[in-house]
Amino acid sequence: AWGWCVILFHPRIIEKIPRKLFKNKQYWVFVGFFGFLTLSQQIGFTLLPNFLKDVGNFSQSTIGTLYSVSFLGTFLGNVLLARTRPRTSFLIFIVASWVGMVLLLFFKVPLAAWIAFLLFGSLTAMWLLKAAANGRLVSEDVQGIAFGLVESITFMAMSASSAIAGVLYGLTPGHTLPLIVSVVSIPLAFMGWLFVMRPITGEPPN
Repeated sequence: AWGWCVILFHPRIIEKIPRKLFKNKQYWVFVGFFGFLTLSQQIGFTLLPNFLKDVGNFSQSTIGTLYSVSFLGTFLGNVLLARTRPRTSFLIFIVASWVGMVLLLFFKVPLAAWIAFLLFGSLTAMWLLKAAANGRLVSEDVQGIAFGLVESITFMAMSASSAIAGVLYGLTPGHTLPLIVSVVSIPLAFMGWLFVMRPITGEPPN
């Protein structure tokens, strides 16, 4: 995460960012929101293979199969994107990731894991919505650098979430703290999207 900070906030990088992008408050709210959402989801998601093996006694082959199921969830998420409004899809995907965390936290059985990983496919589909929202918030001439910045912040959040999850994982015998943090923080992201991001992203008329 520190490496990303050095790269992203290096003076030579900052001076290449157009002033109009610096002044776009809605864009920076979006960047902060998506960074927090990524952090809140990935803290619980990052060490799930360890959790399932240590707590649920899942075999390595079963864990691998679960990740294959998540790709099916991504496909279904993309189908949903084609049939619903982007802002509605985003809310559905946030709720889906939260339900998946709750299932694994309280029901450490194969059926709950299958459903949870199907829902986790929304994490990938959500990135398409991030690109769409980015395009609505900035003018065409700065879309490239704007998308690069939000991607950098997202990967910084992913790096930080891995470190946080690693610290939290060993603090309790049941290794549930990363999941608990996600279960508590994802609803905050949901509220942020509903009351802050949803009004400013807009969408084209039907």
